[in-house]
Order: sequence, then C-alpha cells, then structure tokens
Amino acid sequence: METVLRLVQVPFVYSMQARYLAFHPVYLGPVGITGVLGAAAIGYYIFRAANGEKNDFRNGKNPNSTYSVFSIDRVAMSKLPMIFI
Repeated sequence: METVLRLVQVPFVYSMQARYLAFHPVYLGPVGITGVLGAAAIGYYIFRAANGEKNDFRNGKNPNSTYSVFSIDRVAMSKLPMIFI
C-alpha cells in the first residue's frame, strides 16, 4: 500500500510544484541564488562527512569514535542462558 502511495504521491507533488512555478515565476536575484546554492553545498558537505565517518567506522579507521567494534567469544556465549520456546 505504501509503495502505491509513493508511486502516486511523489509525481503528483512534484508536478504541482512545477505547475505553480510555471504560472507564478519567482525571480531570486543573485542573493537568492547564492543562498540556494550555499544551502545545497552545506547539505552536500554534511552528507559526505557523515558517509565518510560511517565508512571509517566500518573499516576500523576512526580513532575518534566513542564506540568500538568487538566480538563475543565462544566461552562467554556458552554461559548465556538459552531459552527454547
């Protein structure tokens, strides 16, 4: 159901925005264009920084992380209570 909603809703919303802008043009000027491009650049930087940190964490190259990747050894696993339903 959610897939059908997304297949219908997303094109509808984008086409409504495009129709509005076609009939009501907006002039941003140099300051507006700079603001829009600046916001996009900041968003792109945040996205790339987060992905880079995630990649470093997965590869074990992030010494600044407060988390550490560890594995549970088999001896500790044998002491855990087992519940079978």
